Amino acid sequence: MDHINISKSYSAKAEPTGTPGEFLALVSAFGNEDSQGDIIQAGAFTKTLAEWTLKDRPIPVVWSHQFTDPESILGKYVEAQETDAGLLLKGQLDLDHPKAARIHKLMLDGLIVEFSISGQVRDYELIKSDGEESWWPSLLIKDIDLWEAGPCFKGANPDTELLSIKSDGRLTGAVRTVAKEGRVLAQKHVTALKDAHAQLGEIIAAVDTQDADKTKTAPVPAVPAAKSVLSPNVRALLDLSL
Repeated sequence: MDHINISKSYSAKAEPTGTPGEFLALVSAFGNEDSQGDIIQAGAFTKTLAEWTLKDRPIPVVWSHQFTDPESILGKYVEAQETDAGLLLKGQLDLDHPKAARIHKLMLDGLIVEFSISGQVRDYELIKSDGEESWWPSLLIKDIDLWEAGPCFKGANPDTELLSIKSDGRLTGAVRTVAKEGRVLAQKHVTALKDAHAQLGEIIAAVDTQDADKTKTAPVPAVPAAKSVLSPNVRALLDLSL
């Protein structure tokens, strides 16, 4: 089964515990369909919480999935447990860090009210839906490798998961899944895929020609850059803007 990278956001006002910088947040609700059509099953975090315990490392509190910025690591979670409602986390912000202190105040003032998790789905079932525009499979998520959780100003838009999938080659996997499950692609998606197949074939042929001509002494014109070769349909496909 292919693994899928995800980010998901939930409205979850932080509740102070009485300790400065400490808060409680229910960051993932069980059994409810989210804005992307997915449902997280109770028990989906059991394995990953055990793995974090074994590693003897805290789950980081990260502002809005900004992994590449160490300044966006706001603190750590000191407790994590699954409840009947969802994943409940107790976080401790580093109030000596100006960014963490500022975000903590915004959380307490009710100006930041959403939390977001990110990780990798390791076990799931497809949730079937009708209609040609619903070609992207919705998931019943059974097991998540949790990477981090943190406050965010606004929940991830529906394209966030697609961009993550693009980065690890999930586009072709998604199309295979749709075909295997008997799903019907919208005509605009079929057209874009056919156009991509044809255009990429031309690029490969041009590269093969260039390689064959390397043994000749005559100069070989450079192969046009991919940007000038790709049609708008293909560029849209590669940007996952179907």
